[in-house]
Amino acid sequence: MPDRPLKLLFFVENPTSFQHLVRSKLLQLLSEQQNYSCTVVLPPSLKPPEVDVQRLPGVVFRCLDFHSFRPKDLIGRVINKPLHIISRDLLTVYAPHATLSQDRLFQQKGISLRTRLAYASLLKRMGLGWWHLSRLAQKFGHYPEIAALLDEEQPDCVVYFNILIGQMDFLREVKRRGIPLILDIPNWDQATSKGPLTVLPDHVFVWSDTIKKDFCEIHHFPPERVHSIGVLQFDWYFQGNATLSREEFCRLHKINPASKIILYAYGIASGVDTRVPVINEILDIVRDNRLGFPCHLIFRASPRVPFPDELRHHPMVTFQHPLGEHSPDRLGWILAPGEDMMRMSTLAHSDVVVNVFSTMCLDALCMHKPVINLGYACGADEKLPNQMERFFKYSHVAPVAENDGTWIPKKRSEFEQALRETLAAPQSKKDSAEALLERICGPADGNSYRRWLAAFHTSMLDRKQV
Repeated sequence: MPDRPLKLLFFVENPTSFQHLVRSKLLQLLSEQQNYSCTVVLPPSLKPPEVDVQRLPGVVFRCLDFHSFRPKDLIGRVINKPLHIISRDLLTVYAPHATLSQDRLFQQKGISLRTRLAYASLLKRMGLGWWHLSRLAQKFGHYPEIAALLDEEQPDCVVYFNILIGQMDFLREVKRRGIPLILDIPNWDQATSKGPLTVLPDHVFVWSDTIKKDFCEIHHFPPERVHSIGVLQFDWYFQGNATLSREEFCRLHKINPASKIILYAYGIASGVDTRVPVINEILDIVRDNRLGFPCHLIFRASPRVPFPDELRHHPMVTFQHPLGEHSPDRLGWILAPGEDMMRMSTLAHSDVVVNVFSTMCLDALCMHKPVINLGYACGADEKLPNQMERFFKYSHVAPVAENDGTWIPKKRSEFEQALRETLAAPQSKKDSAEALLERICGPADGNSYRRWLAAFHTSMLDRKQV
């Protein structure tokens, strides 16, 4: 390693990556040590608030709209789209069990997709993988704005946080310069639901050995260059941070403190309506204290999801969305600095969390809360095929479906029984829940940011030896 401080250049392209990096302790740890120099490049809409800038005095933030950059050379412009299509089709035939493949099979009605993939199957039999195309494409696609940034910054390492076909392409400028490239995957599903990698990283950081196994298998990547570090954004739950008191929280949300709180964390399930039907099902089950407790429902959803007008003034329902604001360039919802505390408070005072295999089920496990993952479509005719069965085939959901750490009701009567059990005996699946959390997320100890730094040292040492 060089005698001067190591220069790290982070590309943060969306609010999830921002939360993963900036709101964890990682940047603070790096900025407090003399042997690191950190620059974070992000779109103008993600410009950090002053509270983050002051908290990280040693970090340089640069705004650059790198989403708008397109290759300037003719060959790069011509090959990009066909490369993306062929690469994704090749990944689908190489990994038919991946969440991406299963989702494509559903959206494109199975038979038509298989017909379209015939050519990709032939290419596979000929020994062609999408990674061969990625290596070839690194010679083309010139991005002068990124080239100028890299030549100015002269980083010792570049860190990127996303697998989304087409958005990684500008990183070809990194590879051409021989700069080590680390891909840090900040979600539990990206390894299996996104891809392929149109630019091949040198090392990859993932949450756990389970995700590492999926990533290596699906993306044809050597295991020795994939490092399990834990979940940076979940460290918050294990670092002694304070929450609102029960009285403060209930007063804010107009809830009787004596009520049991059911949190429905809404996540869009493609092809299934899980908003109003689930709310109505819960309200129907808990009305008249049928479960033995007075209950209140918190409906927590993305700000893009409107609250149902017919439920807006229901005395047993409160609507909540994450604290923050809409990104002006449609990147998503930019979380406010106080959102971590509010989310943790919401989980702390909820008695059970209901969702459809969303990331919130993992947040809830961090807070030792019982979780119900709905395994059926509320309101649907139970005599018909279960519309939710296809989600159990998603490779990132498989550990949840295989483990007994959450309740997975597959019909109305099972849902009612699950609510009854979780409210009466919330810790009845405690050991299985902890095992599930560790399987998906790695150690739940608040030290992921330290493991990140250790994995970085290993990556740079490996690069030096090569």
